[in-house]
Amino acid sequence: MSIKFRELTDEEIIEMLANRERLIDLPEPGPCEVRLQIAPLVCWRCGNFIKAVRGYLTHRAFVALAHVSDTRTVAAFVMELRRHDPKISPVSHRYSKTVKNRYFAAECPDCHALFGDFFMTSEFFTEKTTCEFPSCGCQNPDLQCRKFEYHGLTLSIGEDEIETIRWQAGDE
Repeated sequence: MSIKFRELTDEEIIEMLANRERLIDLPEPGPCEVRLQIAPLVCWRCGNFIKAVRGYLTHRAFVALAHVSDTRTVAAFVMELRRHDPKISPVSHRYSKTVKNRYFAAECPDCHALFGDFFMTSEFFTEKTTCEFPSCGCQNPDLQCRKFEYHGLTLSIGEDEIETIRWQAGDE
């Protein structure tokens, strides 16, 4: 008995890969293993080199610091990291004059300038990071950059974070 194979078309391969992405085991609310992302950049106010906490990665998705629900765990973890490296940005609930509200954000460890959600997630961020994106060779600094630091921890993630992860995974 002979089995005949046919070559797949480009469209079939793309559809197969897209469907595979949807099969990712997406998280449920509760404890979840994540990787905290720390990006090297220059402070917009004082010009000093810092290591800014941006958010975390999980299930091939990036969740910005402003959208983290388990802020106590992240703040305690960052405080511990700062004991070994004071250039890592402190994190806390900060008031933003731009949005006229408080939210979880990083700050410069030297001058205490706020690194807000817009600054850390817009195209402006890639201009300020010292990884020199896109010439650093990374495809997407939100998901992986060789010059960024990653630290594993377990967070209790909420419904809003799950929606962000599902949206980025194309599962909606």
